[in-house]
Amino acid sequence: MLSFFITSENFSIEKPTNCKVTRYQRIDKGYHYSQDIFTYKSTFYRPIITADYINDTLISVLVFKSEGKMNYSKADIEADSLLFQMLNIPLNRKINTIENQVIDNGKSYQITGSIKDSIYCLQKDTLILYILD
Repeated sequence: MLSFFITSENFSIEKPTNCKVTRYQRIDKGYHYSQDIFTYKSTFYRPIITADYINDTLISVLVFKSEGKMNYSKADIEADSLLFQMLNIPLNRKINTIENQVIDNGKSYQITGSIKDSIYCLQKDTLILYILD
């Protein structure tokens, strides 16, 4: 189980060259989905999907299922329109931070914590983790 101490800072970046975006879903403490349980502000989350971008272009996607982690390349996703619709992720992604907000393809998310190159945005039961490089 991962656990981090989070501090809130103001970030201002132009455009990350490399970025990983992971979406987590809140779970109850006794939930045993996998060993990938993540703790943020004393709440437990399970990973749903991680998208890996280089120069704002999707490189790969890691989907967390009960059967385990499933990795898809950009070519896999482009070849399967149903998979692309199901994943609901952009092939190109522009991410910027302005004051205490992440602007992700034009959608704004409040930054609820940050540590080094990681930015956390919590919305109800969903946690989005941006790892910027």
